Amino acid sequence: MKRINITLYDETFARLENLLVAENEKSMASLIRKLIDFAVLVKESASKSRDGGEQNDMDSMLVLLKKILTWSLETRFLARFMVGEMTTLEHEKRKEILNKYKEKSKDYVRGMLDNTVS
Repeated sequence: MKRINITLYDETFARLENLLVAENEKSMASLIRKLIDFAVLVKESASKSRDGGEQNDMDSMLVLLKKILTWSLETRFLARFMVGEMTTLEHEKRKEILNKYKEKSKDYVRGMLDNTVS
């Protein structure tokens, strides 16, 4: 992994700090890497569309974004459920629920990779 140093305007850094908290990200570096990856994907997709590329690329990007947003929401609901309800359930029921969501997350990641690799 390469390293770079950047200088940001105070307003931009403040917005990144707010986003860091809102996204519950581990570090500023990981947040910035994710934002850059996303920006590069959007830029590549836009340039393909502008250069007569297939509309299919943009559709794939929208499907991927929808999946990411859906998964984020589902993860938040699961976290809320776990905090509120998991302490009152029996050990076997908790284990069953966690295994179910573990399998769902594996399937989700496989599906995302299958849809983005062509």
